[in-house]
Amino acid sequence: MNRPPAGDTLAIGFGTDGPPVTAAMTWGQVAIWDVLRWLPPEDTSTNLVLAVPAPSGTAVGRAATAVRLLVERHDSLRTLFSEGPRGPLQTVLPGGTLPVRLHPAGAAGPRDTAEEVGRQLRSTPFAAAEPPVRAAVVTDGPDAAVVVLCLSHLAIDGWSLSILRADLAQLLTDPPGLAPRAQQPLERAGYEASEPARRSEQRALLFWERALRELPAAMVEDLRDGGPSDRQWSRLSSPALALAAAEHARRARLSPSVVLQAGTLLLLALYTGEPSAALRTIVATRFRPENQALVGAFNQNALVRAELREETFDAFLRRVGGAAATGYRHTEYEPRALEELIERIGTERGLRTGGFCFFNDVRFGSGQQPLGAPAAGSPEALAGALDRTELSDPEWDFDQKGAKFFLFLQELEAPAGPDSARSVITLCADRRFLAGRGSAVFLRDLEWLLAGTAYAETTVGALAAALRGRVPAAG
Repeated sequence: MNRPPAGDTLAIGFGTDGPPVTAAMTWGQVAIWDVLRWLPPEDTSTNLVLAVPAPSGTAVGRAATAVRLLVERHDSLRTLFSEGPRGPLQTVLPGGTLPVRLHPAGAAGPRDTAEEVGRQLRSTPFAAAEPPVRAAVVTDGPDAAVVVLCLSHLAIDGWSLSILRADLAQLLTDPPGLAPRAQQPLERAGYEASEPARRSEQRALLFWERALRELPAAMVEDLRDGGPSDRQWSRLSSPALALAAAEHARRARLSPSVVLQAGTLLLLALYTGEPSAALRTIVATRFRPENQALVGAFNQNALVRAELREETFDAFLRRVGGAAATGYRHTEYEPRALEELIERIGTERGLRTGGFCFFNDVRFGSGQQPLGAPAAGSPEALAGALDRTELSDPEWDFDQKGAKFFLFLQELEAPAGPDSARSVITLCADRRFLAGRGSAVFLRDLEWLLAGTAYAETTVGALAAALRGRVPAAG
């Protein structure tokens, strides 16, 4: 095949057995559906991009076939979504046509071209009648170099990206080597209508109700009062934070992500002067073998809360680890039922609810291995890494539904020692909630907290006193 000129498009037909099937959306799909309906119609911030390199010598036709097989394998990639008279609906299409755009790499090279193609694909909102996947192939000479997909968040969550990445790589090399299909969203919807699922939902809502009645008002109250928020975006790039989180994780036998949740909870309580704090964490609720490899919008919110006690910081970390596990066990519920519960309890308490603190670990979509074992470090390496901390103002500027504090964990790796350690965290927070301090100050304090306690035993009380002695930078 000759090198395709820029702008060529292949029309790829996909097909499976059976007619279209319409059913209620899953709970995870409803959660994203309501977020997308709340955002402006032109918003594209939730569109997700996946780029998978093709093996050397891969024909363009073979790359297009891999895309077709991927769409046929995962129902969510050929599903349309709508609001029905009794609630949100999903309709799985048995067949259709997917355009695959061809983009020669040229002087920019395949990788940079793929990044630009991804930006182009995600720059337009998905239409209601459009399948939730767009595809392109970056070519290098006559061959396919990179397959690029843009996917609607209604079709997938961050965990799904890692599944799709592995499946597409397998389809580009050895299609028969794919594992059997996992549970599909329609099957999950069937489970959610069952009696066992409803019992699980009732347990989850009872857990949330007890917490919502006990949490300080500052952790749930909306500060906007009908007006704009006073929010600030900041981004921290810190090798030291990665090393510190890895050391805490090793010692406390927790994941580094939970270590960061614990540090965030402690600072939130100390900033607000409250006896406890809470985070709504975004969780890929794949707790059963049948849905470990489910591709779909499957995220739900867990509630992780911790009260302050006079104890060592290590003990606090372990306690938050237990609280996180408890929160994760109570994440199966219909999202609209939870929001109704939040509003009802807010009314009973005389609170204007809608201002939560969120923590979203988005590393699964980037190809990282967030659950890998951390590398061993040292106090000297940690001290040296502090000189490489960078603070910046990200280009992000979008609102977060029901949030006055939203932390995105984008990178957190210490795979081979101090020189390769890296963490990137982006925070959007309302300054009024942070006692007049901005997001940049909070991120610096989070680094200070975890780095300062990684190799030194201290207590929560001592940390509170030390934080009061820190002079906040302008933020």
